[in-house]
Amino acid sequence: MWSRTSTRSFACIASLSAALLFFLVGCEPSDPPEPAAEQEAPDFLVAHMLDADGQPVFADGEARFEDMSHVMHGTSMIGGISRGSEMGHPNYDEELAGDPQAQRGRDWLASISILERFFSEDGRLHARVDAQTGRPVEQDEAATPADLRLYSPATYAYHIHHRGDRWADHGLEDAITYNNTTYYADMGRYLLDAHTNNGRIAHDADHEQVDLESMSHGGAALHAHVYAWVRWDKPGGADDMGQLSEEHLARWLHYTPDDLVEEARQQAAVWDSWWDDELGAYHDGTESEGAVTMDLATLGALVHAHKSWYEILHIFGTDADREEARQLFERSAHMLDAALDLAEPWGMPAAIRFEDGAAHAASDTMSTQALWTFVNHLTGGFSYAREREGTAQYITNQRPELMDAINAFTDQQLQGALDYQMHNGQLVTALDMETGEVADDTVRAAPIGIFLTAAGNAYSNGTAFASASDWDDVEEEVAARSETLYDALLAHAELLEDAFRVPAAD
Repeated sequence: MWSRTSTRSFACIASLSAALLFFLVGCEPSDPPEPAAEQEAPDFLVAHMLDADGQPVFADGEARFEDMSHVMHGTSMIGGISRGSEMGHPNYDEELAGDPQAQRGRDWLASISILERFFSEDGRLHARVDAQTGRPVEQDEAATPADLRLYSPATYAYHIHHRGDRWADHGLEDAITYNNTTYYADMGRYLLDAHTNNGRIAHDADHEQVDLESMSHGGAALHAHVYAWVRWDKPGGADDMGQLSEEHLARWLHYTPDDLVEEARQQAAVWDSWWDDELGAYHDGTESEGAVTMDLATLGALVHAHKSWYEILHIFGTDADREEARQLFERSAHMLDAALDLAEPWGMPAAIRFEDGAAHAASDTMSTQALWTFVNHLTGGFSYAREREGTAQYITNQRPELMDAINAFTDQQLQGALDYQMHNGQLVTALDMETGEVADDTVRAAPIGIFLTAAGNAYSNGTAFASASDWDDVEEEVAARSETLYDALLAHAELLEDAFRVPAAD
């Protein structure tokens, strides 16, 4: 096994195909990047919200990692689906596959560089930086636990990284594939090195604060490390990740498949100790017996974390490990199935209570950011509903009705975004869960960014929407509905780019 101690000196990777590679670089630098505090201010930052006049506002004069990261994901997702078979098809707007797609690729490269240089130090993310200097607001690392809620969407940066070939015609494939790979790997390495101990993922580096939230968000973030090995092992892996030897990839990730199988075994044991059959959910002991409440984003992260551990156990483990993997799947599927019953045409409650073997609304508010974070946990990247040859495929083989339910749910929520979640054509922050009426019409960066990300991933999974290249073969109402969704996605991407992204000079 490879040591968990971080080393920063690796051999240069020579001639490798750029298509679909994950966690690869041309040559890893021998020294870590300079601390953000010693660098010039970032070229641009992303504001938190728009005021009543549509002007960008930085909360307390600070830029938030969450806003930067979600906006990068969302706008680059629109660039990714601007290819010729989707938004760039002549049925919609073929010009999008030209300069607009190229510019969004360049914007992604600029954004991820800023995140790596100013918001990350060897994988430890800074939640906030000063909007003028780029200096982290949190100065005392020992006194400030990492915000694990940032990490699962942050590690999802690979969703454009492994789609670099979509920018091949613009000369950006190599840069998107190879640049900034330290940023992705560092986050998983940091969490495994500093926040995991005996299968328990803690909020703090002293491993004292462990609960459903830390286990869920930390485990969901580690799906990126798991995904690297799954791509390496999968059928056809020799075309991308499999070009690296096991030893070389282990040196890059600092964790072998055996390391991650052992981690998954320990994580599964913690989850098993928390399972309550009567409750039909996990209970970490922080609430009184008989009920447990979690916010919607944490439930999505819980499901994504379970995907990480059951896949690594199934693919690289023993027969006993595969039995444990199946149990992880069944329990997460049970909780998800119960929660989906709470869906309304306009969304899901911001918090859910599991009690008496069922799920109940624990909030009278629907949060757009929580909803689309939940959707992306289910459908984005190496997610719960994404099953391929060589993986466990538990949903396909054992619970196909659950896949149908997920697809129907995402169709419903995408339509709900168009029908309920927008005011004056812009995504709002919250709705009244009982009526679907707007409860908070504030226009914020992070909800819009995760909406674009989740919608770009999920819109063609079900039957209500279709890619532009299929519009001639689907019912007219499906094509019309899809065009309306495309219009909304494009308008929101332009809103983020034009109104929320603030150059340093401003």
